[in-house]
Amino acid sequence: MSHSSAPEKRLAQRLNCSVELRIMKNDQLELEDNVEHHRLFWRIKRVIWVLMLVIVITGLSGFTGGGISSQRTVINDGLAVTYERYSRKASIIPFQIHIENISSDTFLLKFNNDYLNKFLIKNISPAPLFTVAGQNSRSLYFLKERSSSKVDITIHMKSEEIGNVYTMVETDNAKLNLKQLILP
Repeated sequence: MSHSSAPEKRLAQRLNCSVELRIMKNDQLELEDNVEHHRLFWRIKRVIWVLMLVIVITGLSGFTGGGISSQRTVINDGLAVTYERYSRKASIIPFQIHIENISSDTFLLKFNNDYLNKFLIKNISPAPLFTVAGQNSRSLYFLKERSSSKVDITIHMKSEEIGNVYTMVETDNAKLNLKQLILP
């Protein structure tokens, strides 16, 4: 015949155990397992492992910025823009622009003001000759190399807001509409 004493019950309650302690006649300790509690705990552990796996896969695939599914290139009439579709707030985002078929010595690159107000431009390479701020857009004028009819421009921007951000990038010959999602 086995019994549980008051100190053992208090110890089990203090430790929040599902195990009942009993001392048998020959002074051996007997433990009774609550199998249902263990099964519930195992299910919870499996759910946590699946959630951690989902987080790792979404991070590696680029759904939180800087991955396979995040980088996008859009092309139209000699204008190509490569950018991150998914990014994080306050991260520096590279914006690469490739323009072909430039006929004059100077050329225009135009962004809408709503877009540029949501980002802080950290660096533009090569630097524009001058900038003209219009009512709805900002125009950057660049000088092309005499020996080439194409140019590559890299703009590093820091996002200042969270949410969907839309813009239109325009040159003398082409327009592109872009969408980005800035995550917290």
